[in-house]
Amino acid sequence: MRELKEKLNVEISVKGFFCENIYECLSGSIQLLSYIAEIVSGDFILTVHDKLEWANRENLLTFELLPADIPVAEKIVEELL
Repeated sequence: MRELKEKLNVEISVKGFFCENIYECLSGSIQLLSYIAEIVSGDFILTVHDKLEWANRENLLTFELLPADIPVAEKIVEELL
């Protein structure tokens, strides 16, 4: 919640846990926890990012994703409506 407020200027409400991914890299393990959330207020302002783009579920896997993000994106494509 804090990260989204600081980096995108939006406040969210967390609706529930979505999935966990453990990614092994050279420097150690990354535990990525993903949640279903709803934007409740704010307008997007990019402070550390260059671009914001909404993606349809059908084309989500066409983006250049980081390796730790790929299993989460695959689960979104398979499970979310």
